[in-house]
Amino acid sequence: MSLIELENLPFCAGCSHESIFRGLAAGLERAELGPDDVMVVSDIGCQGIADQKINLSTFHGLHGRSITYATGIKLARPQLRVVVLVGDGGCGIGGGHLINAARRNIGVCVVVFNNFNFGMTGGQHSVTTPLGALTATTPQGNLERPLDLVRLAEAAGAGFVARVTAADPDLPDVIAQAVAHDGFALVDVWGICTAHYMKRNDERMAQLSERAHATPGYGIARHHDGAREFSSALARGSAAVPRLEDFAVPVEFVSTLERRMGVVLAGSAGMRVGTAASIIARAAVLSGLYATQKSVIPVTVMKGFSVAEVILSPEPIEDLQVRAPDVLVISSEDGARKTVSMHATARRVLIEPSLGALVPGATSVEFPGVRATELTLAMAAAAVAEVIPEDAVAAAVERWGPPRGHAKMIEAVRAGYRGIASA
Repeated sequence: MSLIELENLPFCAGCSHESIFRGLAAGLERAELGPDDVMVVSDIGCQGIADQKINLSTFHGLHGRSITYATGIKLARPQLRVVVLVGDGGCGIGGGHLINAARRNIGVCVVVFNNFNFGMTGGQHSVTTPLGALTATTPQGNLERPLDLVRLAEAAGAGFVARVTAADPDLPDVIAQAVAHDGFALVDVWGICTAHYMKRNDERMAQLSERAHATPGYGIARHHDGAREFSSALARGSAAVPRLEDFAVPVEFVSTLERRMGVVLAGSAGMRVGTAASIIARAAVLSGLYATQKSVIPVTVMKGFSVAEVILSPEPIEDLQVRAPDVLVISSEDGARKTVSMHATARRVLIEPSLGALVPGATSVEFPGVRATELTLAMAAAAVAEVIPEDAVAAAVERWGPPRGHAKMIEAVRAGYRGIASA
């Protein structure tokens, strides 16, 4: 089976993306790579809609973030050849990612489908739109100087850079060299957008080729061999570089939880709601469970609500949404108002006594002597007391709690378990 199916590619008639895909398929074949050797990461854009034609492991991410995902994949599996398919729009949105990947010399190959506009969303101008060109957002001509992706990547430290057109017969060879390069590689492939750019600018492939040949650096593949490829340098290891296994959390306690459990903590900024959620999640991991945490806060700092969702489960967690909490913990009025939609759906609501009127039927839990900054933690401990050992939560505080205040936090944990025991 071919690595890329070239029949019925989902592009507009005359779109250069089809030629680039054919060049990519030929390049991978010339590089003598098999399905287990390559991972493709695609960005949002017209090039990304052809994922279904790629018979390789693929990852389709957010707009402009493909190089970031590719970096993570390369770090996790240094033996893979990781190829990024991104448009000029994605390069503009994720410019910082491109620069830093080149700076690190991470071993990913970025193939840019550069058609000088946002072809998928209506033909808006991008960072590579030529000066004076007409687009949906520059109807009187683009006033901004275009970004030269090749020179940018080279200046940032890319190991391999090249610029070609979609019609260049050398395209497969250039891609093969780029994919095989042991370091960061960028191939800037110029093509035409028949849906938008070409209609507004009447630029055919012949005119594009003339413009490309007149641009410094066209057709020149340059590479530097001096810098070490980043993922292999990490794999070799050093005293300053932590290994993945260094972050493993040992199972030291036993949980009685038999099914997935969703816990929502709702309080105010400054009440360490996120910290309490983190402690509970880590205690769950110490107890042999899977755990996730998601925090929601306003844009203000130290003001307003603070909500955190924690999922605990004896099985791997695939759905990260807490729709009907098993336990909703409310430690402040801000938290109560932010979680109004959950008041009726939560199976159990634990609330600070002074707020009882806000949630009829909620169970009031009081912890005399526990400060406001530890109140949410005490209530969270009470919420999970039946399924996570008390010592596991205390251990999580000791290992991952804030540098100061462990004693007060452990007192709050103990109070939470005593409160449930005496209830």
